[in-house]
Amino acid sequence: MKIAVTGATGLVGKKVMEKLDKNGFEVAALTRDRRLAVPYISTNYEVDSLREIISEADAVIHLAAVRMGEKSEYSSYQKNENLTENVLQAMAKTEKCKHIIYLSSISVYSDIHLLPWSESTIPQPESYYGLSKLVCEYLCRLYKNHGIHYTIFRCAHILGIEDKGYMLSKFMENAYRRRPLCVQGKSIAKREFIYVKDVANAIEWALNSIYAKDEIFNLGCGIGHTNYQIADIINRVFGNDGKLEYLCDQDEKISSSYMNINKIIQAGFHLEYTIEDAMLDLYGEYNEQHMKRNESHV
Repeated sequence: MKIAVTGATGLVGKKVMEKLDKNGFEVAALTRDRRLAVPYISTNYEVDSLREIISEADAVIHLAAVRMGEKSEYSSYQKNENLTENVLQAMAKTEKCKHIIYLSSISVYSDIHLLPWSESTIPQPESYYGLSKLVCEYLCRLYKNHGIHYTIFRCAHILGIEDKGYMLSKFMENAYRRRPLCVQGKSIAKREFIYVKDVANAIEWALNSIYAKDEIFNLGCGIGHTNYQIADIINRVFGNDGKLEYLCDQDEKISSSYMNINKIIQAGFHLEYTIEDAMLDLYGEYNEQHMKRNESHV
């Protein structure tokens, strides 16, 4: 089976590439970066370029997106909508490529009174990011009129080490270096996370399962964690016990966000990693990366 992957150099894209390559898929890895060699294929993500690349593919895993910035959220929203429609238009012009797997987000939901959110919960995004994901979902569904099947994953917050500067990456880096972790806020809100390798597992499952086509699935670990709980797990796994600062007099400025994942479990997908398992695996990656850095300086 030949698969095209947009955004192949991103956090999820890298793990999807590893997963598909390991399991014998032929992969066309799309990227804007012209400097990368095979299996990466440079594209401007315009329709003609995409059509040429994906014409022989059996499916597209659509991960490419413009990251939202505080000063350009609306512009980013437009670019993501246009990018997704370009992918779908290119697929519609092929004879073979008729299945899109789209990575949406838990951000399409917002009403905390309806927690845990299920796929039947009415989406009510409160950000341009969530709105862009929801609009792209609808585009995927509309293109069923062109014979294109879809699988949409509403993904929880993704655990990985490539995202620098965010709370989780700061926690992991500080724990690895035996520094205190600082949890700011009352730590009441519970958010749902999923390990990036389980996201890749779900995407591969969708390529092979008849139960995945023309479906929307919540994709997460099925439980919410507070920032304090996450920091505590990271410290325990990384061997940094006791080094935790808790500034509970501050507003944490986040709301709870977690989902019901029964639908995807009943369809046949099973998670490989708990949050603790994910942190242990990430600790191994940290060790490997730091060893390589040390060797390069010898």
